[in-house]
Amino acid sequence: MSGKLKYASMLYCCVQYAQAAHMLAHCEGLLGPDVAHYCGCVGRQYVHQSDRYLEKSHNILVADLLKTSSTFCVRFSRHELPAI
Repeated sequence: MSGKLKYASMLYCCVQYAQAAHMLAHCEGLLGPDVAHYCGCVGRQYVHQSDRYLEKSHNILVADLLKTSSTFCVRFSRHELPAI
């Protein structure tokens, strides 16, 4: 999800608004009650996970859970920032 959101940001910065909107709509469609949101940023409140996510976490491998049902905050590295 993080990579898709970074891609949408790049599309927006390149004035490709329709494609950026399409990518954001796609990302929004991937979210749901069985997807957990994690953010390690200082000052952010912990979000309790839904019962559907917790039930799913007992039935699949951790690696698969992280790939398919977990999202993390988007952080840009200094190499991903636009040159001024």
